[in-house]
Amino acid sequence: MINLSDQKLDYAVYSLLQKGLNYAVTPFSTPIEDILAGVEKAELSLPVEMAEEARQETVRIIKSSSRPRDNLRKTERAALTTLKDNTNLSILPADKGNATVVLNTSYYKQKISSILEDPAYRKLAKDPTDAIERKTILLLKKSSLTEETRRQLRPADSRPPRMYGLPKIHKEGIPLRPIVSNIGAPTYQFSKHLSGLLNQLTGKSAHHVKNSFHFTEILKTLKIKSGYLMVSFDVVSLFTNVPVEE
Repeated sequence: MINLSDQKLDYAVYSLLQKGLNYAVTPFSTPIEDILAGVEKAELSLPVEMAEEARQETVRIIKSSSRPRDNLRKTERAALTTLKDNTNLSILPADKGNATVVLNTSYYKQKISSILEDPAYRKLAKDPTDAIERKTILLLKKSSLTEETRRQLRPADSRPPRMYGLPKIHKEGIPLRPIVSNIGAPTYQFSKHLSGLLNQLTGKSAHHVKNSFHFTEILKTLKIKSGYLMVSFDVVSLFTNVPVEE
């Protein structure tokens, strides 16, 4: 856990945040309504028989479950409440390094605002989410996809993509890497489906690199001539600089 804010944090806060942002804190009561709503939304993309089976299984689990033991100490519970009420702090995962970072909210907002000053972004007159959802549904109806696939890709209760920033603690000035989460957006299921189709075509080129481990194996086989230099290029704001029309 890395504290980059101007506030001093006590041991309980450190102990809590060092558990990581994926740590599942025991709830005071089972959020039954949230669970049922999530299951119902997920069932929209399932065949009727499978959806009914999922409903029955969900109800069975809820009825038979009991609240598990608290997995936080009293001091950590108090720290969690304090952090939730403290709007002056923002808690985020680091861009790299699997660390939890604490920033001043004012600093975070300033960094996000500076990213949005890029001419690649513009303010819209109104939220286009509903219109894009209708267009997506219309495209599905006109497509040659199977009925089951169309049902799985059909958007419902869509929301606009959300942007947030991850602090690059390994770089000077702690810049933010902008991330746009498309989960829940009208074209989210479309994107997943398309990604699955494209993934079948990747890896067949001699210039394809699977991951960093594959890259290091390639480097071991390279013989650099005398007087040559090996360099790497880092593109700033890659996706917003891609010429879309081209």
